[in-house]
Amino acid sequence: SCLHDTTIKMLSWKVVTFLVAFLSILIGVAHYEATRTRPADLEALEREGGHYIILEDGRTLEYFLGGDIPSSLSLSSHSSSSSSSSPPPSSSSTPSPSDTIVVIHGFTMTGQSMTSILDVDGGAKKAGLFIIAPTMPGFGYSTPHHGRSLASFAHDVEQLLDHLNVTRFSAIGMSFGGSHAASITYHLSHRVDNLALISSVSEVHHAHRPLVFKAVRALLYVPIINKIISSYIMYPIFATIASVQNSFTKYFPSDWADVDNTLHGHIFSEDMVRSMRHHMHGLHDNVDIADGTVPWPFHVKDLVNKPDGTLRKVYVYTGSLDTLAPAVSQHFFRDNIPGVVFEEGSHGHLNFFREPEWILNVAKKISK
Repeated sequence: SCLHDTTIKMLSWKVVTFLVAFLSILIGVAHYEATRTRPADLEALEREGGHYIILEDGRTLEYFLGGDIPSSLSLSSHSSSSSSSSPPPSSSSTPSPSDTIVVIHGFTMTGQSMTSILDVDGGAKKAGLFIIAPTMPGFGYSTPHHGRSLASFAHDVEQLLDHLNVTRFSAIGMSFGGSHAASITYHLSHRVDNLALISSVSEVHHAHRPLVFKAVRALLYVPIINKIISSYIMYPIFATIASVQNSFTKYFPSDWADVDNTLHGHIFSEDMVRSMRHHMHGLHDNVDIADGTVPWPFHVKDLVNKPDGTLRKVYVYTGSLDTLAPAVSQHFFRDNIPGVVFEEGSHGHLNFFREPEWILNVAKKISK
């Protein structure tokens, strides 16, 4: 009987040890799969009309060009470093400062939709505007950057502009891209002429978020949950929305009803899927910045100041029906940026996809 009991105990401990080891391996594999970055299919990116550079730290930054692209612009070099195998574009190919617009996309988008919406019916090209639209880390083919900040993305864009030999430009930030366009304006102040923030998140954005959103955001710090939410929940949902575009109007009456089949909704819906198809591993980093829980490393009142002592124009556009970036959170810009041009319409979050001529007019205005 004692021998039998001893044998049972030994077998029990072996089973427990095996299960612990097995579960540890599963957790390790899950963590690896949830955090590893797969190499971008750069040939596919170029087939989609995009370009890329390899940044100083080895990450890939994709970008799109639109509008009046200088014919002599060299795009053969993919490295931002001085060791690049081919030279950067010559100064003669660089457009005048007022003609160049850097546009930063929103959440679940890429630079592709920004150039597309500004180039509807050739609008940007006819206006003589050269559009540069980088894709933020963790979206499209741009490598995720764990622990990234608003300042670090400004440095990414600086490397891109150096690569393209663009010395001066104006910036537009849409939705989530508003915080990044503001950071670019602050950190590259000597190069930025004017700034427009459209349906932008603000530094106080998190104060107007529901509790459930904050709870979900906290869960995103668990890598496997991050992966499940981004790859197995968000991606199928947005892919379905893209294939059944009438659902915009049916299920999202305030923010999303601005976009449907007849109003360039395909540009947005297709780009949503493209945005998440490749990476989105850095979802928690992006959500923290979008939610405003990561402090902005500057005060918005300083966005108007240029190094030479002159002032730049800052335009802020919002909509009273916007619940993704509520107008009340953007009043922070109105109340704190000296001389800001503030306009509040009666539209939702995605008005710039509904009325591409409107966003084109904004681009024209800040290029003057």
